[in-house]
Amino acid sequence: MPVPAEPLRRLPVPVRLIARETTGSFLTRLAFANSLRVPHLLALASITTDQRSFTPATDDTRGWTGSTPGRIAALAGRPLPELAAAIPLLATMTPADTAPLRACWHCIAAKNVTGMVILRARDYLCARHQQWLRGIHRPSLTALPEITGSQRRHDRRNANVPDQDIARAHRQAQDITRQWLEAGWHPALTERWHDRHRRLAATVPGPEAVLADVITHPEMLAVARLLILRRRAPGIQPREIAARLGIPNPSIPHPLDPLQNHLSQLPAPREAS
Repeated sequence: MPVPAEPLRRLPVPVRLIARETTGSFLTRLAFANSLRVPHLLALASITTDQRSFTPATDDTRGWTGSTPGRIAALAGRPLPELAAAIPLLATMTPADTAPLRACWHCIAAKNVTGMVILRARDYLCARHQQWLRGIHRPSLTALPEITGSQRRHDRRNANVPDQDIARAHRQAQDITRQWLEAGWHPALTERWHDRHRRLAATVPGPEAVLADVITHPEMLAVARLLILRRRAPGIQPREIAARLGIPNPSIPHPLDPLQNHLSQLPAPREAS
């Protein structure tokens, strides 16, 4: 029978978040900052593992229980979505639409508002001040005007679409564009994203993976719009997909392309009676 986890309290000394950190590194830093032995902290987090196999490089869920992510957040004194924005392993366990989204500080200051203002989950940026609002990195978008432009067009075209439909399409589109970026499915898009990363990295240094959601944002919105339309209209033609994404129209779309694969699994839209 497993040993019951110890009661939780917020540890007295917090540690700063570092983007793309492993869970092993974060937990080790948290333990040392609070003068705890690492095995003791693991017990508090309800993680059962061999001490010799746990190092700062550890980044898997072996020995975890269902309550472990929440216990780590409680010990760190931070909301789980905030931790997930910095620690990729936790991000895989945290629904995207639960992440806290703080409003643009320029807008808040202009209205003399104090404290934290949380925006709706479907927002990504402040188009007025060209400021990205998600995650640990919140870069200025002045070097990437196409991002704010695409967001304005997307909001205008989907003004009458229910929020839950937009949120679902965004989650699916983010998964598709991330696969495109990681595997280089479309050379034209890959080159475009590399160019955006170069322009953005001039002001916000960081690996491409950290800024992936920023540099792929216009294409994510384009894919999301296609998915929204697909639920309301007959099949989407390859030339329409290519036109919306600004890429060459393939004569025969690859069936394993993440978007084609996703579209093939969608049920046919119901015809109006």
